[in-house]
Amino acid sequence: MTNYVEKIASKRMKKYFYIGFLLISCLTQADTIFSKSIFLKIDSAIQVGNYELANLEYSKCINRYESNSKSSRFFDFKQKNAECLSRLGKIEEAETEINLCLSNKITQNTKIAAQNTKGYIELKKGRTDNAIDLFKEALNSCSETQKILSAECYNNLGIAYWTSANYELAKEHLHKTLVIYQEKFGENSFKTASVYNNLGLILSSTEPQNALENYNKALLIYQKLFPNANHPALAIAYTNKGVIYKNKAENNLALDNFENALRINTAIYGENHPTVAFVKTNIAQVFLQRGSTAKAIDNLVAAQTIYQKTYGNKHPEIANIENILGNISLKDGKFKDALAHYQKALIANSASFENQDWKTNPQSQTAYNKMLMLNTLDQKAKTIEAYHFSKSLKKKELVQAAFIYRICDTLINSIRQSLIAKADKIALGAEASNVYEHAISVNLSLADVSLFKQKYWEEAFYFNEKSKAAVLLESISDANAKQFSGVPDSLIQYEKNMQATISFISQQLAQKPDAKQEKTLRDKLFVTNRLYEKFTQNLNQNYPEYYNLKFSQSITNSSELAKIMAKNVALCSFFVGEETQKIYCFYVNNNGLKVYSAPITFEIEKQVTALRNGIKYNLPDTFNEFAFKLYKQLFPFKVSQSVDNLVIIPDGKLGTIPFESLLTKKYNSDSYINAPFLLQNSSVSYAYSATLYRDANKINLPYMSKMALICAPVMFYSKQNLLPLPATENECMDIRKLLMLNKFDTRTFVGKQAKESVMKTNKLTDYRYIHLATHGSVNENHPELSQIFLNPDSTATKEDGNLFSWEIYGLKLNAQMVTLSACQTGLGKVSKGEGIIGLSRALLFAGAQNVVVSLWTVSDASTSKLMVDFYQSLTSPNQTLTASLRKSKLELLKDPIYSNPYYWAPFILIGK
Repeated sequence: MTNYVEKIASKRMKKYFYIGFLLISCLTQADTIFSKSIFLKIDSAIQVGNYELANLEYSKCINRYESNSKSSRFFDFKQKNAECLSRLGKIEEAETEINLCLSNKITQNTKIAAQNTKGYIELKKGRTDNAIDLFKEALNSCSETQKILSAECYNNLGIAYWTSANYELAKEHLHKTLVIYQEKFGENSFKTASVYNNLGLILSSTEPQNALENYNKALLIYQKLFPNANHPALAIAYTNKGVIYKNKAENNLALDNFENALRINTAIYGENHPTVAFVKTNIAQVFLQRGSTAKAIDNLVAAQTIYQKTYGNKHPEIANIENILGNISLKDGKFKDALAHYQKALIANSASFENQDWKTNPQSQTAYNKMLMLNTLDQKAKTIEAYHFSKSLKKKELVQAAFIYRICDTLINSIRQSLIAKADKIALGAEASNVYEHAISVNLSLADVSLFKQKYWEEAFYFNEKSKAAVLLESISDANAKQFSGVPDSLIQYEKNMQATISFISQQLAQKPDAKQEKTLRDKLFVTNRLYEKFTQNLNQNYPEYYNLKFSQSITNSSELAKIMAKNVALCSFFVGEETQKIYCFYVNNNGLKVYSAPITFEIEKQVTALRNGIKYNLPDTFNEFAFKLYKQLFPFKVSQSVDNLVIIPDGKLGTIPFESLLTKKYNSDSYINAPFLLQNSSVSYAYSATLYRDANKINLPYMSKMALICAPVMFYSKQNLLPLPATENECMDIRKLLMLNKFDTRTFVGKQAKESVMKTNKLTDYRYIHLATHGSVNENHPELSQIFLNPDSTATKEDGNLFSWEIYGLKLNAQMVTLSACQTGLGKVSKGEGIIGLSRALLFAGAQNVVVSLWTVSDASTSKLMVDFYQSLTSPNQTLTASLRKSKLELLKDPIYSNPYYWAPFILIGK
């Protein structure tokens, strides 16, 4: 059985796939009334996908029991017939049958099957939330011994979670299903193949090659099971393979697969079935890629007619077709036609919206599919913007577009709250960033045509800020909400234990265990995640103040920032517009906000890579060229001479370069001592977002504690691939002396004493400074596996010496500063909309007010010199962290041996 739902898999276009649903059987093996031949006939019809014949035979069975309509057998047949009707696209008839079942007293097994069937119908209607509730009810009704029924519920939930963009949750449920089916039915069963198909759906946008492998596994099994038959399962696999090839623009392969699917679906269901419409929609998109617009429109109109006959005028599939038609009109410059199509899409995807005037918009909560509505509104706003610049030049069009982006923002907030896994929220951030880019552009265009620009600058700043570290902000807000809403410490500790377990299992899975270990780990992860999900739901219900607080995070504005900024401080928040091909700089000081934008002259990522290579490989010409080019690109304005402290909020890859190494003037020498570095003008610190910067500066801790923790393993006996760091011992001892002279109680752990257990002590909150002079490792594919290397402690705590990022999230810090005097600790996975996900982010979440990390590997001799100078400056009267770090860098810059930015530039301060 198939269903089709929408999913955003690119910036511009939704990509759709077939879903393999499974028939749920609840009938007893024997029947004393009907002959075995009738049951064999029904089973055979279902096996080959002949649901018309199965429907006919079930109808006969229902008629036989009509006189005894309260019997369990009567409702068994009603439920099974509803399944057949739903697969035939007869949704209203199927719904009537299943509602009758659920409104009567039926057996437990029939009820489970009916809830699954009802959920499937809701999913086909585009009512995902209702479907999830029904599948959960069905699962909760299953006993521990009903593994197969439970597996079918897991499968259905997996697909429903996928449609709501909860991809990690979907994967977990489908892996659970796969294990049960492989154990019960074997590798080459129909049910196992269906799960392979569904797993392919989950992987389709992020790992298309893996998705294709899963589809091929499913197809091979189906071909063995049905070598000479047209079967819906074959059509499912062909369609999904076709979508992958379509997305890769391999049009011939895409058409071959779609035509196979169309042939099978037409043979089974006839010309007017939703499965036929679905394939025709995809064929249309292939024709569009080929430039055959007329053929594409013919297929889209035919598909839309089928959907309307099946579902009426309101359904996400119909909205999707209207979106595609709108995109065709937009490409042809037919703005009014495009807007009319987008308006029809909004009507089709909204429960109560009917207004065909494109100047009106639905309320976001009325959407059947929120991601699809987000895409429609985004395209509508872009069309209005394009119409303004191409035709009307009337300010009111830009005002309308700006208003639509506020609705988009509300939708994004709503979608984010519905997601569970952080990975899915991070993925949403990348999608949302594209919407915010155009929201920024529209508001700055409004500023250009307005006498009073500040209002629109503020609005643009708001959208820029919404594109920054939303998941980190939410995590910190969640932690604060627990602290201030009366949630008992015992529950907070229980949650931390669960989070640690989940992270530990995820870490083990990321290390590619063998099949047996993987199965055990996935089972443990599934159970723990469900316990955590239930824990969170109970927390929301039992502590309403917590629920309110965790979603009450307010985004800062320039007025708030100006109040907390000294005269010598300025904040520069950057946004790199990939579609608008502009770079935006939001500049805030104590006088307020100014916004600058400039066309991107050449690819930012290439400039960043060239700059890093110029430093890393000591290429003065390359470095000089790109250090100056990037400065001109990023600062198309003159920074006031009164500013000697710049706070930088980078975007994307910009987070991998030290801004203080940029050259403010053209420079050609290979001697760096007199080079015009930005460092010469001001100190530079970094933040993930202006809101986080505001919140950090609101916390004016007195830091009465004068305690410091210093660790340096020096030798790494258990890590054969790590070189010794002999200079770190002197570094730590020198820092210890400096701090002790300033009456700090300094706990120093050097050599074998520098154990991981030192960082797990309950007294960690007592330390004002934490200094770790050791190796670090960043895992860009799995940021939770980034780690700091310390020594193992096998005697008491059994710590392995690897302080992973996921473990740092569970620490409780209160430090004014944590310094990672280690290799590349400032790097991590670069995520659009979230920034760099790595060790520094984990430390900030754990409670560090400021973090000093490194952007590349440096010799321990130069690092030790810089760090000792840093602490010496820091312990001087009235010295700030940023000024002290700048002073230590300038000291290295004066030294002919260490003047190259390779030695002093990588260490950056993130925080206040």
